[in-house]
Amino acid sequence: MLSLQGIPGIYFNSLIAAPNWLAGIEKTGQARTINRQKWGLAELEDLLGDAVQPANRVLTEYRRLLGIRREQVAFHPDGPQRALQLPAGLFGIERTAADGSERIRVLANLTAEPLEVRPEKIDHHFDRRQWNELIEGWSCAGVELRPLRLAPYQVMWLQG
Repeated sequence: MLSLQGIPGIYFNSLIAAPNWLAGIEKTGQARTINRQKWGLAELEDLLGDAVQPANRVLTEYRRLLGIRREQVAFHPDGPQRALQLPAGLFGIERTAADGSERIRVLANLTAEPLEVRPEKIDHHFDRRQWNELIEGWSCAGVELRPLRLAPYQVMWLQG
């Protein structure tokens, strides 16, 4: 979602890894209540105050990813995107800065199994580029780029 064109809409409950609020549905009779739980300050402080709590870990990672996204001109909300033709189980788009100065290929493994994609599937001239993977933080020259192995549900942001 953070990779797609536009401004990402993120529910607060997603930011803190909150489970569905089933009691809220029972209380209101409205299905939308599932993600409309109201949080008190003390509850949030408990959830976010401990680094091992899922809420703290998820919010920290969201903030990190949003920071990376904000720094990339290719992720501008109005920047164009196009779908990549990838093997089954993989989803990919190419985001481009409005002025063409930056391209980011987004790869996502949508399966519970590890998958590989050959670099030429994401760019026919991959060997002429310097690649930077923005989420994990690695870089390599295109001639050194080997088939990319994505863990189950992994996402890569490849700048190059």
